[in-house]
Parts: sequence; C-alpha cells; structure tokens
Amino acid sequence: MRRRHRRTFQRRFDAATGFSRGEWLIAERVRLAQELLETRRRASLSDIAEACGFGSLETMRHHFRPRIGTSPAAYRGRFAHASVSAP
Repeated sequence: MRRRHRRTFQRRFDAATGFSRGEWLIAERVRLAQELLETRRRASLSDIAEACGFGSLETMRHHFRPRIGTSPAAYRGRFAHASVSAP
C-alpha cells in the first residue's frame, strides 16, 4: 500500500471507529478475552491470552485491567459463581 493510501485509510478508520488501529485491535482483543473468560472455564488464563493475540498473560493483564476495571482472574470469578447457581 502506498504511503498516501495508508494515511487516507488511517484517517477514515479513525473517523469510522473513533479509535486508532492499534487501540481498536486491543479493544477487540479485550472483548474476546471477556467472552472466553465467561465461557471457557477450563482454559487457563495463559491459553486465553494466547488465543486473543496478547501473547502472554502479563500483556493481557496490562490491557484488561485499565479497560474493564478488574483483573482477568477476578472477571472470570464473577461468572464461575453464576454458572454454579444456575439451574
């Protein structure tokens, strides 16, 4: 892609999403992590981090906590109790 086209794409992407490409990608990875933490109880946190594209649990924690307000483990814990009490 030529430089001029990349800049045009970046401006249009920012306007359409309200995020830079990097921030959008992190937000999507965090969203996927939330989904997997809610549904894949047997998967390790490291496996979920890898599946979301973070590469490591430390990187997932670094991006997850400021956006969600809690750690991935604590977030998962909220849903573990809900599934036990459901009929």
